[in-house]
Amino acid sequence: MKNKFTFLNPSTPTRRLLMWICVGMLTTPIISCSDSDDGDDNSNTVQVDFYGTSSTVSEADAEGVSIPLIFTDAPTRPGTYQITWESEEELVYGKDFTTEPEANDGVINVEVVAGQKDASIKYLPIDNKVDEGDRRITFNLHSATGGLSVGTASDFILTLENDDKAVLFSKVSFEDIETMLSVHYYDYGLASENHALVNNPNQPPVNSEGLNELGYQASYFNTRGLEGLTDGDYVGIVKATVVNGGYPDGTQGYEMSDTDGKMRLTFDELGIEGYLSTNISIDVYLHDENGKGLQYDDEDVLRIYVKLDDGEEIDIINSKGSNLNDLFVGNFDKWTTLKASVPKEAKSLTLYVEFDVDTRFDILYFDNIRFSGVNEDEI
Repeated sequence: MKNKFTFLNPSTPTRRLLMWICVGMLTTPIISCSDSDDGDDNSNTVQVDFYGTSSTVSEADAEGVSIPLIFTDAPTRPGTYQITWESEEELVYGKDFTTEPEANDGVINVEVVAGQKDASIKYLPIDNKVDEGDRRITFNLHSATGGLSVGTASDFILTLENDDKAVLFSKVSFEDIETMLSVHYYDYGLASENHALVNNPNQPPVNSEGLNELGYQASYFNTRGLEGLTDGDYVGIVKATVVNGGYPDGTQGYEMSDTDGKMRLTFDELGIEGYLSTNISIDVYLHDENGKGLQYDDEDVLRIYVKLDDGEEIDIINSKGSNLNDLFVGNFDKWTTLKASVPKEAKSLTLYVEFDVDTRFDILYFDNIRFSGVNEDEI
């Protein structure tokens, strides 16, 4: 079978053939040039880098600090670079700091014009009058467009120095009452009714009048229709160390376990008038019998919170609506410090600890409760 495709008709005049060859020689370089231009647009971008790797600014510095950036060359065309940030201490934009330019949805967009040789952003701290220690935030050159590209120095760490000093003004270490060792507490009230718990002779105390420390009162709430604490359980002030290995402050702590309903410890109202902010910390130890992080179900609730004189409640931890297994991943069977702050002036607060579980392996210890405040003289 003959191939019908003909590359060149033999009868084509020589003059026309030479014309085609000439046209081909003229057009080929033009096409080649166009492809090269596209490649140069991508390869000739200017790199953006942070100038330096870290800096420090005081929380009280209203003028803030500039974070400089440099270019490998002056860009020949405009572009934009984007900066994001992350903070292990959970610094919040608009609450703890702002920036210039302003951020939008967690991104700072900085526009650059042709011929510009450097740039910067400004970090503006917000003084919250809370003693939370020094904190760090890491800025990241996330992306760039137009005539810019991200260089190798793409991270910048900024340390925010705390300028507020809190003074300890109250604490609870559960050392003011001597307790029994490994003895059950029995509730002689009705498990079907909500009621206050009382101290029983020769049993671990559950209440304190606050002889040397802040006082507290225990109570029981029937949330499960079970026997509550009437069957005898390990609750109240304890010395037991078999599970927890000891206590952060002294030789005693407070235990709640197998409550078969909700047990609440209500601390005496504490005056905080005159403090610009108040910090609360409490050390807790939550037991996981099998060490697999699967012990607690959705009905098991741990809530520790403060209630202010105006009725506002501030959670230190609240597992209601979630799961204790998830909240305590990596923190079972070791002492963990939980913290919260009242970032405003108030007249008083009341601390509450609530534990609602239903097996003998569900064990909570807590100790070393501390209240500190920042006042004008300490700033």
